[in-house]
Amino acid sequence: MARDSAAELLRRSVAHARGLPNANVSFVACGYDTAFESLRGQVYRKLAQLETFFGDRVDWTLPVIDDVPRERALSRHAREAAAQLGLEHRLRLVEFAGRRFEDGRQKGEALRQGFAYAADEIAPDALVYLNLNLKVHAGFAATGLYHVLVQRQPAAIGTRSPEEGGHVRGAGSLGRAKSRAFNLWGSAVLPPLAAFRDTNAPMKVFGREAVSLICSRSAVDHITMDCEWLLLLYLEGLNPIRYPIVWTQREGSRPPWHRVPASALDVLRMRLQIRSHA
Repeated sequence: MARDSAAELLRRSVAHARGLPNANVSFVACGYDTAFESLRGQVYRKLAQLETFFGDRVDWTLPVIDDVPRERALSRHAREAAAQLGLEHRLRLVEFAGRRFEDGRQKGEALRQGFAYAADEIAPDALVYLNLNLKVHAGFAATGLYHVLVQRQPAAIGTRSPEEGGHVRGAGSLGRAKSRAFNLWGSAVLPPLAAFRDTNAPMKVFGREAVSLICSRSAVDHITMDCEWLLLLYLEGLNPIRYPIVWTQREGSRPPWHRVPASALDVLRMRLQIRSHA
């Protein structure tokens, strides 16, 4: 079966953005994997992408959890980028309550805090998890939002897997091998995830019930939080749809090899969730 081109997927997202209802949407991000490029530039372009695709079609906000070392001044750079675009009213800055690490190992904890902030302060109809970096165009969220807001799916999970219509550009052979190995490991230890070819793609769209579930039940603080989110959805019968996205490697970014042992241990711990739910 032929795959749609990356350009066609983006055109589809444009059409889906035009078909969205008037809704309240939060795009939640943290500082993970941003050290290799200008922080201000990344936030500027992410805000610009969101404004271009969604503008006034939906009432959107971008809560950013400032979880990187303070000397990187994420909040200051984000405020400057928003002011330059005249989008200060769209940006929400959330001071991270936990320990800060340059490698972003606390990504799950930071995003959980961001989800809780959005749920309590904004009460969105849908919430989108994305990364601040520029590897995935923010506009691809429109297709996921269409599935959730129009087709009433509980969640829509972006996938980079070619088997599911997605695209990966510029990744080295080692990086691709790492992703394949992690997905095989996750599927072997957590059978409910066997249907997913790309558990940790950095774009996921959740409806209100799924957001509430993650806020109340998630516990993984690390970069393996994606697997736990999918597992929680499965255990509660909120089976998400998958949709293809395009992921492009950025110069200077490197896979977090040193986090592989901790990530494997996280997956083993999730196995206990399946047993306790049985």
